[in-house]
Formats: sequence, structure tokens, C-alpha cells
Amino acid sequence: DLVSGEDYAFFPFMTIDPQYAGAVTGGADVIVVFNDNLTTRSFIEYLASADAQQIWVERGGFTATNNLVSLDAYPDPLARLAAEQLTGATVFRFD
Repeated sequence: DLVSGEDYAFFPFMTIDPQYAGAVTGGADVIVVFNDNLTTRSFIEYLASADAQQIWVERGGFTATNNLVSLDAYPDPLARLAAEQLTGATVFRFD
């Protein structure tokens, strides 16, 4: 079995223009609501919360968009490194 951080890793893309140092490009999922009501809003607010996103982070394969999720919640060093890169970004560009 391959071990994260030992057998494989990643590194941030180098800065080409110092003006954009710290920029990160990535994708994201979105949630669409067709019925605006209190129950729906409460559910969306929960999904955006640190508590809900921490559950996903702990299972692996997910990086939180909520900066209040602790880096300690990530299950391995590479997941933590990816989260650090995202939370430390000065600019985030959707691709």
C-alpha cells in the first residue's frame, strides 16, 4: 500500500508573477435552492458550517471551504497540506 506523504506528495505551483503570490486555482461544488424557506436555509447554513464540513474532512477526500475547520481534522499530512494551501491563499480562482 502507498503511504501519503512518503510514496506520493504534491507541491504548490511556482509563482510566476509576484503580484499573484499566494494565489490558488481550484474547483468547487455549489448548492442550488429551488424553494426558499426557513428549513432550506437552515440546512444550507448547516452544510456551510465548520461542524458539518469537519465530518466530511475527517472521512478524507474533501477540503473544507470553511476556514474554521481545524487543520488537525484532516486524516493525513497531504490533506492537511492541501488545506493549508487553500486557507492561506491570498486569491482563490475558480476553474
